[in-house]
Amino acid sequence: APSAVAQATLAPSWAGPHASGLCPPRQMAFMTAPSEGFAGAEVDAAPPLDIEEFFFRYPCDIRAQEYLRSSPASVVDRALQEFRPPREGEANYSALLVTFVRGLRTELLNGLPGGTLQAPPHDEFGVPLAEPETASLEAEIQAFRRQFPMDESAYNYIVNSIPEVQRTVLRDFRPKKEGEGDYSALLITFTKKCRQVAAAQALPPLLPTPPPAPGRPIQQHWADLPPPRVGPPLPPRAAEDAAALQAEVQAFRSRYPFDEEAYNYLVTSPPEVQRQVLRDFRPKVEGEADYSALVITFSKRCRANVARGLAQLPPHAWGAGHMAPGPPAQAYHPAPDFNAGPSLAEYEAFRRRYPIDEAAHNYLMNSAPGVQIQALRTFRPPREGEADYSAIFITYTKRCRTEAQGVPQQAFRAGCGGCGSSAPRHQVAPAG
Repeated sequence: APSAVAQATLAPSWAGPHASGLCPPRQMAFMTAPSEGFAGAEVDAAPPLDIEEFFFRYPCDIRAQEYLRSSPASVVDRALQEFRPPREGEANYSALLVTFVRGLRTELLNGLPGGTLQAPPHDEFGVPLAEPETASLEAEIQAFRRQFPMDESAYNYIVNSIPEVQRTVLRDFRPKKEGEGDYSALLITFTKKCRQVAAAQALPPLLPTPPPAPGRPIQQHWADLPPPRVGPPLPPRAAEDAAALQAEVQAFRSRYPFDEEAYNYLVTSPPEVQRQVLRDFRPKVEGEADYSALVITFSKRCRANVARGLAQLPPHAWGAGHMAPGPPAQAYHPAPDFNAGPSLAEYEAFRRRYPIDEAAHNYLMNSAPGVQIQALRTFRPPREGEADYSAIFITYTKRCRTEAQGVPQQAFRAGCGGCGSSAPRHQVAPAG
């Protein structure tokens, strides 16, 4: 029951880019009337999801999950029943969920005897926030809004970003024309790019990993490896090269327009793949309005070419930041040994395809070998080419753990958050 699960807590392993607080959003319609859902959407009469189903259908990061789990039972019940985001199948609902739950908490506090309870300034995760810092950032945003008028959608998009992104928008947004009546679309696009840059900077790099000693079990080898971590800043020459490549990508996008999905797919590819795309992409027709599908297809082909080239090199010839590519998916053995766990090459190939942070890495490493195999081989997210799959991968691995313990999962109605994968196919005995 949700009231029982609401008391559960997760290990405090979060150390991601969202650890700092956000500037609290204002004038959100669904905060003042959570029971009406989002954007006036009607709440259907279907039975509510249980909390694990809920997080599987609406992936969230660990702190957002903790925020809901630590709420009073009545708040948890209402969130599971009434939370209806504008779109299904997104990769991360953390900001929307926290805002919605905070509205429910506020309703509950205001309804208690004795009037409204005054809480100190805090971020959306309930973490106390320094009042001068909060007030200063809010004042800057309000002044910015007077200079560059925007609608509620753009305003909410900015204030639901992490403080670092908010400050980047305030500092670097420079439209071509001043004095326009509405900058909403430009601001949403610019803020989205700032979010993507912040997320990419926070991702731990995948560096070459030494192979295990002969005869040493891969599980023990993994256990002895240090967890992934954010590397040191790039040396000046490398930073200049990265900036030049980014400028080339922007010029390429101006010549061949493509959407955010294609942009993300290109910029999350290795630098040599990006350069190959910029150098060799030649569509049959110039001047089209959208080359998104062609860019993704061509980038995918370039990724495969680069991977094949690396596979033919001896290990000592890999450049810094590269690793030997893992075997293709079709090469996996049809009857895996669930007691041995996946190979290191398989894990590295998975992580190149679906980037995850340290928390997700640790969660997988602490799972039974059979659960690790299930998670790596049956994970199918809603979209390919995202910059971070940490939240949805933790949720999916948790589901694999649950099934490994013999708990039936037929109640999951949404699959892998709309990712096209039903419950894992194999039953695995729990570790121990």
